[in-house]
Amino acid sequence: MSVKNFQIRGDKQNPYHLSVGLVVVKDDKIVLLQKGVGDLLHNLSAEIHTLPRETVYSQESIVQVIDRCAKEELGLSVDAERYLGSLITYFHRRDGTQVEKTTIYFKVNVTGKAMRAPAVDEVDDKVAWVAASKAVELLKSNENDEYKIVGRVTKVSGD
Repeated sequence: MSVKNFQIRGDKQNPYHLSVGLVVVKDDKIVLLQKGVGDLLHNLSAEIHTLPRETVYSQESIVQVIDRCAKEELGLSVDAERYLGSLITYFHRRDGTQVEKTTIYFKVNVTGKAMRAPAVDEVDDKVAWVAASKAVELLKSNENDEYKIVGRVTKVSGD
């Protein structure tokens, strides 16, 4: 049986999206992605911060998604240390479809550098290494529950 390789990205016919997110810790700092106001794909009216994350393709293993996310978004090579749990969020596509997004998160360790190759919608993202307390503060200020995931690897809970 042949299975087509497709993004599990959520659309009108199947409104369920699957992503893998990373918590990258190095020298007591955590990496966040900073997305700017001009981000047309996400229709942002203010700067936001997120953990790095990538949409899963149907034929990818979790390790492959982790590797792709680290390389494309951060220009890093990493090894997964442990699973940190998941978050379920909701967003709307331009056609109005509400999509349920499940993101599973992993703590990863940096093993080296790689060529950063961001996707078209990630080219303007900035990589920011910040203290764990600052990461929690920035994520909470965006009403982003990823601060709870950061709290699972640090002593900073934000609650």
